[in-house]
Amino acid sequence: MTKEINIIIRIMPTADDIEVSLPLDATPKDVIDALLDAGLGIPKLDDQGNPISYKLVPKEKGQEIPQDNTLMDAEVQESDVVLMLPMVWAG
Repeated sequence: MTKEINIIIRIMPTADDIEVSLPLDATPKDVIDALLDAGLGIPKLDDQGNPISYKLVPKEKGQEIPQDNTLMDAEVQESDVVLMLPMVWAG
């Protein structure tokens, strides 16, 4: 059984904090998909109707967790704050 940790996901740009318990082997995609499907009102589309992609950035480290890494790979610790940032594509 995979160890779970309790962290805070801060949804940007609204800065809403969500406390979650996640398995250490979860990838950013797993976490983001679960949050988007949880009915929390996190926008899935931008004002033009385009899908919004998100990335996870541990607040203390300031570097995005690569999509193929796990929370353990990224050394996310108990009670860490992880930012869920919309990715902005210059158009």
